[in-house]
Amino acid sequence: VLDGRDSGDTEGTWKTFHNFLDEASAANKNIVLAVESFDGKDINVAKFASLLKPWKKVRIVLALRRFYEWLPSLYFEWHRYRVDPFPSFSQWMSSIGMNSASSRHEIQASSVVKRFKEHFDNIKVLDYHSNKPMKIQFYCDSIPGAEKACDRAKREEDRRVNGGGALEYLRLVVAARRKGLLDTSEIENKEKKCNTHQCKFFPGRVINRYLHQIAQRAEKFQIDSLNKTFMDMPHNCSKETFAIMWDITLDEEKELGPLKVDHKQLAESDLRREFDAYVEKKRTKLCSLRVDEILEEDEWKKFFKNISRAGREFDAYVEKKRTKLCS
Repeated sequence: VLDGRDSGDTEGTWKTFHNFLDEASAANKNIVLAVESFDGKDINVAKFASLLKPWKKVRIVLALRRFYEWLPSLYFEWHRYRVDPFPSFSQWMSSIGMNSASSRHEIQASSVVKRFKEHFDNIKVLDYHSNKPMKIQFYCDSIPGAEKACDRAKREEDRRVNGGGALEYLRLVVAARRKGLLDTSEIENKEKKCNTHQCKFFPGRVINRYLHQIAQRAEKFQIDSLNKTFMDMPHNCSKETFAIMWDITLDEEKELGPLKVDHKQLAESDLRREFDAYVEKKRTKLCSLRVDEILEEDEWKKFFKNISRAGREFDAYVEKKRTKLCS
């Protein structure tokens, strides 16, 4: 609603939100609003500030995750449920303007802080990489009077946000499906017959789940049968991509470090060392397979052909033995 997009029942959602704020204000209650999408450049911060006028003390709390970790995680979330061809990480970075300094600046954490500082005085930035768990930073250090929540946060196990996985084998499988090397007609029929809540509101999930399973088998085939690693396959690792990720990470560390009470800035050499270690460890996430080239190889054509045949044979067996298998 605050970013101007039509999210379905916009009028109903807006009315419900207004009622919530009015009731909380009338009862003299404090509120906590936690919205991950509030970092978006299209969020109307002025309108948001006007809604919170009944409260004299408002604190904006942002959590900063280093850019080189955050962007691959965002890529994973945006593409993990795809069933049609999608760009590699480097291609996606270019498509969202990461090669442009102005577009790049809009999604930087420093720009988010700047947008909120225009309307709010009390802003606290939490350090995702601190030794102190995020829940403790939030409930104990950022919300006055939240003693019970703070005590509970201290008792609970710290769980980090999912960093996302690698999607390159999924890209390979999706490309094989597009080329007709992988037959998914039976799965598509199951998708059409599916009447569950998930199928109705998240179309394509049945096929996507199947494609993820095949992606896992493709990775296992590469390692166990071909006795090769990801890096042995035709691939590209973009030095330009790594350079952009490093530049933005360093800029944010320099700009936001002084704003954070609990943040200890790393020396540039230490930060660079951590960045290089991350890139080396996450090459399967950051580098891209040359999928069209790989799918021209006989061993991969045979792999997908066998997958398709096995799927058809299994479905035929189930149909034939339905009286024995069903109760």
